[in-house]
Amino acid sequence: LVNICFFFHACLHGFVQGTTARTSLEAYLYPITFFFAIFGFAIALLKDVPDTHGDAQFDVTTASTALGRHTVFSFATNILIVASAINSALFLAAAFYSSSLFFSFTRSMVGLALGFLAFDLQTKAAAVDPANDQAVTQFYMRLWNLFYASYFMLPFVR
Repeated sequence: LVNICFFFHACLHGFVQGTTARTSLEAYLYPITFFFAIFGFAIALLKDVPDTHGDAQFDVTTASTALGRHTVFSFATNILIVASAINSALFLAAAFYSSSLFFSFTRSMVGLALGFLAFDLQTKAAAVDPANDQAVTQFYMRLWNLFYASYFMLPFVR
């Protein structure tokens, strides 16, 4: 919900004025909104992985109890890695077609940061045993740090 509200707010109150500029701005908002929606979805899935024992004990059905810890962990991390990699490629391509050196630089930096995020997630996720509650919790908390760091990049996404 937050991501959809962010999208509509940015469309209505964009950094630039005019129909063409707003259409151009909206084109950049689609991948950003997609990225943060996937990120939020992955975080929501992963938050239940460490608590499957308690959920099963109290007969609470979650994705982790229904599908298994390993399946949910793999699915959530893989969609986040793919979303990061896709957005990395989109911003690196946008940097190539930028009309100014400034936009080329900022888009390149965002694209490289998202590429690093994808690589880091893949590396860290491979080291996590989904059966280990502490390891999953540490990975989950790391995701929140990366989530906030990703929001920090938003001003550079023009």
